Amino acid sequence: EQLALPDYEKMEFILNETGQKKQQLEKEEQLLEKSRQEAQKTKLQREQYQQQLGGLKDSGAAFERTAAQIAVNEQQCRKTEVLQEKVVQNKNLVNEMYRIQKRYIMAAEQLAQAGSIYEEMEKRYFDEQAGILAQNLREDEACPVCGSLHHPKKAVLHENAPTQQQLKSQKDDYDKKTKIRSELSSKSGVAQGKAETSHSTLLLEWNSISGETVPGTMVEQTRAISDGLIKYENENNNKIKESEYKIADIKRQVLLKQEYEQTITECKDNIEKKKQFISSLEKSLEVKKETLRQQTGQYVE
Repeated sequence: EQLALPDYEKMEFILNETGQKKQQLEKEEQLLEKSRQEAQKTKLQREQYQQQLGGLKDSGAAFERTAAQIAVNEQQCRKTEVLQEKVVQNKNLVNEMYRIQKRYIMAAEQLAQAGSIYEEMEKRYFDEQAGILAQNLREDEACPVCGSLHHPKKAVLHENAPTQQQLKSQKDDYDKKTKIRSELSSKSGVAQGKAETSHSTLLLEWNSISGETVPGTMVEQTRAISDGLIKYENENNNKIKESEYKIADIKRQVLLKQEYEQTITECKDNIEKKKQFISSLEKSLEVKKETLRQQTGQYVE
């Protein structure tokens, strides 16, 4: 039996509508598949970022360790600078000690020379006085000095005998040089005490930071410590630079870590949104398929 025209038109309308709904369902199924793939891709990206994040060092602990090392090296540099100042002070004290000791040696030599001259002049002076006295001695007359009545060997006059004033002048010069040597001896002792105290402290402090014992004289030891301090300071400055490079690298890692954590959070939120969208789309598709089945009386695959 042939369908009436109105029924045919109704059927044609239903078929057209069904076709359009099928096409819409296919598009939504394609969107669903695409969303599932995107969700899976985002999940893989999140896993990759989590793996990269796990590969980063413990930036916080590394930063604290490196910062602590910088503090240690900076403290060592400050100690070095203080010790360098003490090296300069010690050099000055040692040089002052040697300068005064040199003056003392010269004063002692000048005093010895003045003493020899004075002794020789004094001998010639008294010999001359004895010669003058001997000129008035007579045989069988008592000597006013020794009381002897016989004078077989009378003292004779000297041509270059000093005068009493010349002898006094030489004695004054000898006394002056004696005073100068005494003063320099005292100053030399004080200077030596200061230099030795300063030097002992310098040796102890150098040993405390380097663990080294320096041989040689005070001058050689001071020079060796000065050279060692320069080397020690350079080493600490290099360590500080290395630590600063590490700090810069740690800061880059911190920024990278923050970037990874932010990206992971974004991926997580994105995945959650896609899950909700996929779930909503799946439910919507099921409802639409069921509606289409009811309208057409057949299953839609």
